[in-house]
Amino acid sequence: TLEREKLVRTVTAAIGANTAGAYEIHLGRTVSESPLAPFAALPDGRADGAVSGGVLGTYLLGIFEHEPLARALFGEANVQPANAN
Repeated sequence: TLEREKLVRTVTAAIGANTAGAYEIHLGRTVSESPLAPFAALPDGRADGAVSGGVLGTYLLGIFEHEPLARALFGEANVQPANAN
């Protein structure tokens, strides 16, 4: 559902045992027809995104640049260090 105001802010999100900074950016809200597990917990108590099986969605831009989080989610072999050529 689209809303009138665009939300843009920096946040620190908790995902499992990891915390990472990101930009929360969206213009509206997503509503699921069935309950889904949240992807991340935000400091204000809200949940971000959803996870279902091997699929996840999030409004947190840049979250996967946090290398320990990316390795925890996608595995060692699938993550290249940010400074790799």
